[in-house]
Amino acid sequence: MACRPLREHVSIGNGHKIIAITAQALQDDREMYLDAGMDDYISKPLKIEELSAVLERVAGP
Repeated sequence: MACRPLREHVSIGNGHKIIAITAQALQDDREMYLDAGMDDYISKPLKIEELSAVLERVAGP
């Protein structure tokens, strides 16, 4: 996955977040993406309510 190399070479600390968007929807898949360094995960097909919730989660307080 490109997440770790991206975080190493790009300044992500300035508020940028990485969200995995994938058709893989098993619990182990979600954990794999989070372990790979993603900030959150959402599976396809996207539902606007779920996307909104993920964006709110990663935005933080």
